[in-house]
Amino acid sequence: KELMDLNRGETYRMLKRAMFPKLRNAGYLLAFYDTQPDIAGQAIDVAIGLIHNERHSEALELLKHHSEDSRVAYPLGVCYLRIGDLDSATRYLKKATEKGNTYRFEAAVLLQKIGSTMDAIEKSNVEE
Repeated sequence: KELMDLNRGETYRMLKRAMFPKLRNAGYLLAFYDTQPDIAGQAIDVAIGLIHNERHSEALELLKHHSEDSRVAYPLGVCYLRIGDLDSATRYLKKATEKGNTYRFEAAVLLQKIGSTMDAIEKSNVEE
């Protein structure tokens, strides 16, 4: 009613002519987002801090709970490598080289070093 009375109805008539026909079949969508904490991401951040402080066993225990998350593959590989479990390190580092992983390049470098080390050990054993 107030819009119809505004400016002696001129504003309403202009809107009726120019805007209302376009709005006749208009609609809207209302979306609500519920944020969920990234528990695995938080654990990875803490574990990386532990790795930087040479606390690999603690980081490993923390990361094991999130081993299904592809983001933990590289830090898990590093932890296993640092505690001397080359088989597990290789398994997780191979996962980390998959497409889309942030640490693909770093994982590939570590895998190459593991391979070189294993080759050297084999060569040494053969020579003995």
